[in-house]
Amino acid sequence: MTRGKDSQEISDLHPVAAAEVSLTAPLPQRLRVEANFLKFPFFVLRKGSGNSSGFSPSVELTLGARRGGEKGKISWRVLPPGGVPPPGEFARRLHREVVERILSDLPKPIRNPVRLGSFSDICRMLELAPSGRTIREIRSAFSSIKRTTIQTHGAYYVKNQDCYIDDEFSLYDRIVFTGASLPDGGRADAVYIYLGSWYLENLNSNYVIPLDFQFLRQLRGAITSRMYELFHHWFFTALRENTPAVERRYSTLCAYFPLSRQNALWKAKQQLREAHKQLREAGYLGQLPSWRPVPNVPGDWLLLYTPGTRARQEYRRNQSRRNQDVLFPEEAAERLPEVVGAGALEGDALTDVERDLIRELELRGISQGIAQGMVQAHAPAFLQMKVEAFDWLMGKAERPITQNPAGYLRASIEQDYGLPEGFISREERHRKEAEEAACRQAKEAEEVRVSEQEAKRKERLEAVWRGLSPEEQVVVRKEAELNLNGFARTRLLEEERGGRRGVGHISLQNEIHKLLERR
Repeated sequence: MTRGKDSQEISDLHPVAAAEVSLTAPLPQRLRVEANFLKFPFFVLRKGSGNSSGFSPSVELTLGARRGGEKGKISWRVLPPGGVPPPGEFARRLHREVVERILSDLPKPIRNPVRLGSFSDICRMLELAPSGRTIREIRSAFSSIKRTTIQTHGAYYVKNQDCYIDDEFSLYDRIVFTGASLPDGGRADAVYIYLGSWYLENLNSNYVIPLDFQFLRQLRGAITSRMYELFHHWFFTALRENTPAVERRYSTLCAYFPLSRQNALWKAKQQLREAHKQLREAGYLGQLPSWRPVPNVPGDWLLLYTPGTRARQEYRRNQSRRNQDVLFPEEAAERLPEVVGAGALEGDALTDVERDLIRELELRGISQGIAQGMVQAHAPAFLQMKVEAFDWLMGKAERPITQNPAGYLRASIEQDYGLPEGFISREERHRKEAEEAACRQAKEAEEVRVSEQEAKRKERLEAVWRGLSPEEQVVVRKEAELNLNGFARTRLLEEERGGRRGVGHISLQNEIHKLLERR
């Protein structure tokens, strides 16, 4: 299907006539987010997106759907131009906190162009200092959004036409930066954007999903805020249908965020842990989700999410407003399809550490299949500690473990046995050995330093002694002899009668040095 209206029709308006909102007004309570661009990924959260290298070249979803009693496939693709990173987290924040904030406050119908204000105004809304670097980032993010193309085959819903379209279009049709030329030949006094026609059409048809803007801004991290956006949509459907929970595949979550999939359970849990924790503590999730393996699909898990108190409160508020200025889309009632071919796992190939661990477990009697499952389910450091503790116990020849060593090792991992009393890990031993070696080196260095200082002291005092006249040397020697204790004086006399040198002479020399230091 082609575009429903020509965007140029509304873009020829002189920008100064564009509707404006107060940029110093308090934050709106709700953002009215166009439903398609909330549901489907446009801004990339994968590591490396938004950089000049290592970014994902596109976002691609192929979904299984049932419409009109027939099964089929729909697709959603986000394609940045060649050599340009896809819109990343900063672009997402710019669109949410500036563009959608302004659009949420504009009266209907919204018309192109939309005035965003100066770069200083935009920085103020983002709570950033208006530095040259920040302004360059803003310009780059806007350009990235504008130049990125969406290709949809039956995925993008147009509300006032009640149909899903096949088309290729952009979120923004045009951006005019401050000082750039306007259509009438004048100069822009602010930043203006021309919204894409499908996007603008759905906004004016109230095909929007309201988000709690202030809550969204409180969430830390892109994954957490994106999870709130998706589950705000998914929980609404579940609560409207009186469904107690929402179940999603891990691969589906990664595709809808989008995120790079992880091939090990502990890595996948670590990837989502902070988002789960924040939303649980905020009362948006009823409890932390369970993770169940998808039968016959390695590297994928089913996660069960229950809406918390906050999610239920937002649902009730949105229901009460459905006949007012915000209409939660009816299309949201359609169950979201699972992803078909969500993309390759990140790190499908085992790392050297994981291969070594599988080999170590096999050497201790664990079968290859079980060992591989353990490496997928647990962090390497956890498994290494369990193997070390097992070897330590085997060395002590304790009977319970020697009767069935492999069974004990497997149970110690799967049931997470505590470390045995007296066990010291290899890492701890190495740390203690390193500390002891450092202490020995420090002690030896100090001894060398003291010895060198004493040698210099003696050399200096000997030079002073040699500088005395014979008469002065006699006086100093007699005073030093008087300072000797009885034992040292007796030994000195014995050594002089025997014509040898020993403890007595050493004691005398020390006393002479003391007297010379006081001179």
